Amino acid sequence: GAAMRLRRIAADKLAQSAPLDGETLLILTARNGIDNMEGLDIRRTAAGETLLYIMSDDNFSSAQKTLLLTFRLNP
Repeated sequence: GAAMRLRRIAADKLAQSAPLDGETLLILTARNGIDNMEGLDIRRTAAGETLLYIMSDDNFSSAQKTLLLTFRLNP
């Protein structure tokens, strides 16, 4: 089934040749009701909160779902 892991990786790590690793922010599996997650957006609210939006689409298939999940990052 579907599964996903979202990590925060420091920008300075992107220029290195070592494997990327970072703080795990989120782990979800099919048990959490996710599907084929394809889109990610991050924004900061006027109150200073950081919100993550993660999206899937149904690929015109009755076996899949279109989802828009929203998560708030802890400071």
